Amino acid sequence: MKKRINVPEFITKAMDFPASSVRDVMSSPDGKQEVRHDDVLLKFYVKHKGTCSDIVILQQEPKELVTFACRVFHDLLEQPATEMNPVDIFKAFLERFGMTFRVGTFEGKLLFHEQVPLAPNNNSTRIIDDLDNPNKDSFVQSIMIRRTKTHIDAALAFIVNKTEYKDYVDSH
Repeated sequence: MKKRINVPEFITKAMDFPASSVRDVMSSPDGKQEVRHDDVLLKFYVKHKGTCSDIVILQQEPKELVTFACRVFHDLLEQPATEMNPVDIFKAFLERFGMTFRVGTFEGKLLFHEQVPLAPNNNSTRIIDDLDNPNKDSFVQSIMIRRTKTHIDAALAFIVNKTEYKDYVDSH
């Protein structure tokens, strides 16, 4: 008997992505990619559907949790989605809808499977040091990092501009 995947409400509400779609992607994906970062195992799933691809990110370890799901329309991609792996499709999505943030010495839209040094004398206890959001748009974040005294250890960290994403999806 297959284990039923629990989909957090913030996925279904914030990204307007039904739990049934998450389960569909995970039960019969067209592609799957695993990335381990220390004790965190992430699984990226993709299912292609005509003019779009659905992406689901599952944190498998240390506990199982769907951390993000979205629809990526193929006009965002520079090559056919069927020729891309799930992580590269997700990166293309973030190029368009990711918000620039700063943590430690990193500034960008995606912090993925890496360590980032902290600036000397950085005594901040904040997870994200700065977010570029001048329009005060709504956003969704997924942040899996550990902050030590000397560096940030990131499995995955990104912030999606929910306002722009919703407008984009509504236009399709």
